[in-house]
Amino acid sequence: MPRPHAPAPRSTATDDPPAASAAGKGLRPCALARAQHYIDHHLAERIGLADIANAACVSRYHFARMFRLSTGHSPMQYLLQRRIERARQLLLSGRHSVSTVAYELGFFDQSHFVNSFRRVTGATPGWYARHNRDIAGADTPGAVPDNAAERVPGTARLCLPAA
Repeated sequence: MPRPHAPAPRSTATDDPPAASAAGKGLRPCALARAQHYIDHHLAERIGLADIANAACVSRYHFARMFRLSTGHSPMQYLLQRRIERARQLLLSGRHSVSTVAYELGFFDQSHFVNSFRRVTGATPGWYARHNRDIAGADTPGAVPDNAAERVPGTARLCLPAA
């Protein structure tokens, strides 16, 4: 005979649609901002998940799950993307060699940097720098690239190799 005041059956996570269970979740905006700030200001250092989680004041396991919900990327994927974005800036400046950029951004060695850069952008750092330096220089005031007469105004775009 059933008990008169039996608790209702609990719903499981599989009952909720995935989008509804993830809606409104993720890191608090201040914790996400602290994590992103830490990453941006420590690109040249060896950064681990625990370091970023400590900066956000969250346990590392909780942080990894919530960071992915907030950004769509794992913390390490986000770190790699930020390093590659910074590498692009340094390579376009023309003042840094590939090996210097690798060292300044905390990659294990130049080979690791080249492979990571190629995986993310589809081009090697050397190719990217050679093919985009004059385009990036044209966008800065007072800079005139060698091929300025051939360029059509408003068409300067950074290029990557054809896939």
